[in-house]
Amino acid sequence: MKKILLFVILVMLLSFTSSFAQASKGNFENIRIPRCSPYYLYDIKTGNEYTIDNWGIINVAEATEWDEYWNSKGYRSPGYDGVIESDSIVLTLNITNNTYVPKNYLENVSVKIVYNNQYEITGWWHQLKASYEYVYDLWTYEEQLVYKYLSESDCMKIDPFYQGYYRFGATVPDYIIKDNKPLYLEVTLGDVIMTYFIRK
Repeated sequence: MKKILLFVILVMLLSFTSSFAQASKGNFENIRIPRCSPYYLYDIKTGNEYTIDNWGIINVAEATEWDEYWNSKGYRSPGYDGVIESDSIVLTLNITNNTYVPKNYLENVSVKIVYNNQYEITGWWHQLKASYEYVYDLWTYEEQLVYKYLSESDCMKIDPFYQGYYRFGATVPDYIIKDNKPLYLEVTLGDVIMTYFIRK
């Protein structure tokens, strides 16, 4: 009799813990973690997409080094006068607005290059307009996607579910480019802070 009673109590206990575990699991599945502010994207990589709820989808399209950078007005990027040889580090981001209202991603923006975790160089940014145009190549004449710089007065908000095109960069001396100390580009768009490492 004692064995039967013990068996019944054990079965009841197991069924109670099983239902409790299922209820707990159900509760946790419905929890939504809110987006923190500021939102850090550390060590972004080209070719990757980063989705931030109620903000945007960031596609890291390209990271390049240019011997010279010419802005939309045709002037050389400021910072060095030509006596010191310099390069520009340029990061291209395509951002899709995943909110339900038009969004200006350049409303509160800052860009800087950080060298050896202590020396900072202020950078620049541009919004681009993408369109398909016929382009002459060495042997061909074909339609290609062409990016053109927009002046500050022409910068626009991005409508919901549309994509905006942006370039961020900074001009740095060749010495920094050729050195082996840590070097990264930091882009801040509102409360979203991104770092792209050239060297770690």
